[in-house]
Amino acid sequence: MASFRPILPLFYRFIFIGVFFLVFFPVFILADGLDREIKELETFSKSFSLVKDVFLFEKTDRELILSAIKGMVEGLDAYGGILSRGELEKLENNTLGERKGVGVNLDKENGFFVISRVIKGSPAEKAGLAQGLIVTRINDYEISKLGDEEMLKLIEDSTSDELRLEYHHPLTPRESKKIRLEKSQFKENSVETLNPLPGVLVFRIHQFIKDTPQEIRTQLKLHEHKGVILDLRNNPGGLLISAVELAEMFVPKGVIVMIRDNKDEIVDKYISRRSKEDLIPVVLVLINRETASAAEILAGAIKDLKAGVLIGERSFGKGVVQSIYPVSDDLYIKLTTAKYYTASGISFHQKGIQPDIPVKDSALFTRYKKDDLIYNKALEMIAGLLK
Repeated sequence: MASFRPILPLFYRFIFIGVFFLVFFPVFILADGLDREIKELETFSKSFSLVKDVFLFEKTDRELILSAIKGMVEGLDAYGGILSRGELEKLENNTLGERKGVGVNLDKENGFFVISRVIKGSPAEKAGLAQGLIVTRINDYEISKLGDEEMLKLIEDSTSDELRLEYHHPLTPRESKKIRLEKSQFKENSVETLNPLPGVLVFRIHQFIKDTPQEIRTQLKLHEHKGVILDLRNNPGGLLISAVELAEMFVPKGVIVMIRDNKDEIVDKYISRRSKEDLIPVVLVLINRETASAAEILAGAIKDLKAGVLIGERSFGKGVVQSIYPVSDDLYIKLTTAKYYTASGISFHQKGIQPDIPVKDSALFTRYKKDDLIYNKALEMIAGLLK
């Protein structure tokens, strides 16, 4: 006689298997991930102990931990880092234009370190240093053998009261000069204003600090103008909110910039509400390969909202946001946390902003002279537009 198995228990068996996988399988995956994490931490612990036991020179536990955190954060990208409380305060003071030092910025140009800016009222300006000079030594260190970070630390070293430089003019490399500069506290202006043609104002914006928009508002009130040239060449960025405020002076109604997080969700959006009738009719923007970050946001907004014409080279392409987090009483971590997007919804990170009129930039020491190709193209163009 044939035997039959009941169907219902079999059905329950499938239900049990399904519930088992739904409930317990993720736990196995989680446990597996946790197990791997524990193994990695064990590897770190072994490495820490090994360094403590056999490294030739003595290091404290704090030094080793800080070194490990620094390596982890700086290994993520070019913009991460760790800051002490003092370094954070210095960063905050810089955004207010308050600085201590000699008042020079250096950029790399054709393999040389060139003075890209001499700040007005600084020890460097008083000593006669000028933009375009090539620096070869800092405090007896040959600059070509230093990394960018090492060079920056020498210039901004807060433990020293002086800075020694050796330099020459690019056209006379054999005529080397030496200078000793005393560091001092000074207030920095972020904008230089030129009036090369009737009705034309040129704003050379070195970086965006808290007072940048107000500096430009003041100059616009002081001088009659029909056209404006914004020179953003070699501008590394600065305060986002200052760039946004400035954009609101020059762009019509529309999105200035959007910020998306690591989940591609919009976490912030800045919008201009100005009507076209309130805007300056002719705006030209000068950019080059060193125009970065907040400066690219301003240039991108003007281009996307058709508020002006960009002249020069493709910009640097730093379109990411850094946030600073406290992790202990004297330790802050700076991490890249989001991306900037222009009005047209395009990320310019690692791509840059393309100029409307491409012109190759010339050497720094030619700025605002007959060999400054980008500037002279802008003057020629704005003169034609104003006619």
